[in-house]
Amino acid sequence: MSPPPFPRPSIATDDWVWVGLKYAMPSTAITAVLRDETGWLRSRDVIAKVVALLPSVSSGSVANLFSRLEGDVLKREGEGWTLVSRDRAPVLHEGRLWGFAEAFKKEEIASYRRDIIIYVLQQYSSGFQIVQIVEQLQKLPWLKAPYNKDLVKDDMQALQAEGRARHRGNSRKWEAVPEEPQ
Repeated sequence: MSPPPFPRPSIATDDWVWVGLKYAMPSTAITAVLRDETGWLRSRDVIAKVVALLPSVSSGSVANLFSRLEGDVLKREGEGWTLVSRDRAPVLHEGRLWGFAEAFKKEEIASYRRDIIIYVLQQYSSGFQIVQIVEQLQKLPWLKAPYNKDLVKDDMQALQAEGRARHRGNSRKWEAVPEEPQ
């Protein structure tokens, strides 16, 4: 099975993963915003761009991240901020952040794995039990996230709570909930 047909940035390689903006953490969004810049960017401009990407995040929460990220991820330069390592930061592309798995937090990688699980379930209308989902994930050489029975079980509960997956009838099989047309 090939990867989902999401639009990829031209610089993406086969070992990149994606995270939908809905699941992105503010600290990751800061790095993506700064990657787009050729020089430094003032704090208030970074904050405004992150809040525009993640409207549910407060500007104060974003502002508090600068001191936590300074050193390993961010550095002060001029009157603002820049990245320590630009090539390791994710790229914003058509509603998703793309980058190496190491650029993302554990929760973000879980959302990537959940996207893959939904994609797999969409390919098979008969549905799968948890162990069968794990077996399907093992067949995906392009999957760059950890997975095991316990993680997938937790993922299915989260996907059910989001309304993206459900049990098939009275069985133990899971299926993807059809997406509403937009």
